[in-house]
Amino acid sequence: MLQLFGNLQQSSVEHPATTKAGHNAIMTSMIVCSGFVVCWSYGEIAYYIRSMGVYVDMTSWFYHFNSLLLHGYSTLTHFIN
Repeated sequence: MLQLFGNLQQSSVEHPATTKAGHNAIMTSMIVCSGFVVCWSYGEIAYYIRSMGVYVDMTSWFYHFNSLLLHGYSTLTHFIN
């Protein structure tokens, strides 16, 4: 059993292409997660505040801009993944 794990460690030599592909995958994941947080956070906070009975202005430019971000994010993630 120990021999098997020893062979696994010896055969897992990373090539430059493998390292670059792993780096690209991590960067893409970080960009998608950051985009999710940026695009959805305001809407969720506004929904929570509205549910507590506080008035949230839904006619402001920032609210409409956030709606545009939400629709754009929902559309673009299908092409990224």
